[in-house]
Amino acid sequence: MKTQSLLCKNFQEFSKGEKIYEYNSILNYEFKIMAKPSKKKLRTKYYIEFFCEFNFFSPITFFRIPMLKDLEEILYDEQTIQNRVKELASELTKEYKGKNPVMVCVLTGSIFFFTDLCKSLDFAIDPDYIICSSYNGTQSSGNLKITKDLKANIEGRHVIVVEDIIDSGLTMYQLRHNLLTRNPASLKICVLCDKNVKKKFEVPIDYCGFHVVDKFIVGYGFDYNNKYRNMPVIGVLKKDIYSIH
Repeated sequence: MKTQSLLCKNFQEFSKGEKIYEYNSILNYEFKIMAKPSKKKLRTKYYIEFFCEFNFFSPITFFRIPMLKDLEEILYDEQTIQNRVKELASELTKEYKGKNPVMVCVLTGSIFFFTDLCKSLDFAIDPDYIICSSYNGTQSSGNLKITKDLKANIEGRHVIVVEDIIDSGLTMYQLRHNLLTRNPASLKICVLCDKNVKKKFEVPIDYCGFHVVDKFIVGYGFDYNNKYRNMPVIGVLKKDIYSIH
């Protein structure tokens, strides 16, 4: 049983539990919630104290991330993601400690993963960034565009490319080929999610966070037309959200 205090503007709305039960179908997890008013008051805002009987993720997430209602299901909660990131950081530390590698963040999707990963590393790195994309909306355009290149000269350097997801393999295949022509000492790929689909272009994945279903996923950097990136969870977007556009 967890107890959580919450600051909200509309006491009546939250005390009825309407906003909470709205997300029950997303969680696929039965839970009970009880809200009661507190004597605390701050100007026009009221504190609500409620008790939750579930362990999926923090109750505060419901109110902090209203975009959850657009999800068909949640694949990985916040704690699961952070635990896996730390495991990947531990693997990288064993191989690269003392080598001062160049960590390449493939913008924009991997920025959250890249940031959390780098903070968990126990060795010095040279972070760098590249912008390349072959996507527009939900479908792959088949064309790779590099609009921002690396600042660092990676010749003779150990390089770790950090990407959010690999599905068709097109983007990473061409990016890897491009970087190898610059003669790095080594080049390895660390990806948050590898989508379970037949790859058009096979690329070696040296470090992988999760193997995900062949559905449209959002959250923790993944987006639909630049929305949903800041959700701390990874979930499947409802089809009617993107099929109407």
